[in-house]
Amino acid sequence: MEYAKNTSIERAHAILRALSQFRDGLSFSSLQQQIGNPVAATLSRLLKALQAEGLVIHDESAYKCGPGMLSLAENCLGRSQLQEIQAALDQLAELSGQSSLCCKSVHRDGIYYSKHIAKHECDEGLHFSKTGTEQRFLAQAYAWPLLNALSSEEKEKIINEHLQRSGEARERVLNELNELQNSGVLARGERHQSHPLGCTRIVAPVFINKDAYSIGITVFGRSDNGLSDEQIQDWCDQVRRSAQKLEQDLYRD
Repeated sequence: MEYAKNTSIERAHAILRALSQFRDGLSFSSLQQQIGNPVAATLSRLLKALQAEGLVIHDESAYKCGPGMLSLAENCLGRSQLQEIQAALDQLAELSGQSSLCCKSVHRDGIYYSKHIAKHECDEGLHFSKTGTEQRFLAQAYAWPLLNALSSEEKEKIINEHLQRSGEARERVLNELNELQNSGVLARGERHQSHPLGCTRIVAPVFINKDAYSIGITVFGRSDNGLSDEQIQDWCDQVRRSAQKLEQDLYRD
């Protein structure tokens, strides 16, 4: 059965397709050229409608894909992946006895965030923020495995911003990133606002096509305060194996 063409829908689709190809967005005139030079009033009307639905955002210089696009992708294309991820988190939590979390990167207004997309909370483990929570990149170790999906220039910018905010030594940060690169897992001691011993976040990357995820656990205590090296190594092995299996399962699908 053939359907009559709807020019507005076709143009809206062209707008979203064009914006999805330019991470830094497009100016009004550039977008107009990308989609065949429609009348300015028509393009303006469509952009306002897409902005109202959260599918497009506009800052001072450019139009970009909005958070509504990410929600649609997660609800449709990402559903089977999220099911696989949730199953992996359930298994990791059962194996480690700790709450588990999965994050992916989100880029908005020139800033990278790590977004919580799935979790499994144990009664005795750490309770994470709700699914959908976003945190500035490198604020917690869950974003660290996501760095390798970025360009060298973007990585360096994010690392420098983190060093300025945290006051950490550059050598320590680079050594931990090298450890992650070489071993496929990172155990990073961090402060925790509700626990005097601090915490250790143990994270590993999962790369599928162009999608980058991190999975891991957070345990109370650190290697210098309450945890043994043997405990941390066991958890590292569990997280690494879980990440490798999840990557294989998602690649197979």
